[in-house]
Amino acid sequence: MPERLQIDDIPVPEHEVTLAEPTQIEGRENPGYRQAVATAVERMKAHQLDKVVLSRLLRADYAPGTLDLAGVYNNLRAQQPNTFIFSVKLPQGHRGLEYPYLMGASPELIFSTEPDTGEGSAFKTHPLAGSAPRIAEHGSAEDEALGQRLMASRKDRGEHATVIADIRAQLEPMTRQLTIPEVPSLLQTPQLWHLGTPSRVCLSRV
Repeated sequence: MPERLQIDDIPVPEHEVTLAEPTQIEGRENPGYRQAVATAVERMKAHQLDKVVLSRLLRADYAPGTLDLAGVYNNLRAQQPNTFIFSVKLPQGHRGLEYPYLMGASPELIFSTEPDTGEGSAFKTHPLAGSAPRIAEHGSAEDEALGQRLMASRKDRGEHATVIADIRAQLEPMTRQLTIPEVPSLLQTPQLWHLGTPSRVCLSRV
């Protein structure tokens, strides 16, 4: 089983660490990814897809012994406050790597369990769908207007509604109580505004 790093009681670093530069980065030009985007657009135009999530892989190579994993983790914590940051040590030799780690930061809460009160297990989830960039002056009238524009966006509200409808359809058959607000709310990171719907799920006894 992978090891999970728990550091909730460690304060967020005040300064970022200067990291070594990679010797090369592969994957920036990816014809397969471009084709996947084009295919998704065509299928959406044909009403065959409501939502699709695409990604591409970038590989950064570093000279032996120059990548500071602790520094990468600390920089994530400094750069991404109020997000869920993880660092998981994977089995030795995973994908041929000598020191394999899964590391990242996400503003989205997949689930957080609650104590069993005797009536059944419960958990919280906070799915995000629909995003817009922020400007450097956080809290300014222009920045707040970008958030409100996202809330009013028909396209982004529709995308968010698709995700929530799928979550409801998947969870309702196994729950005794499902609390999902009718209207999403705004969640902010240093870079983006997100539409989110904090929800609570009470599972049925088997």
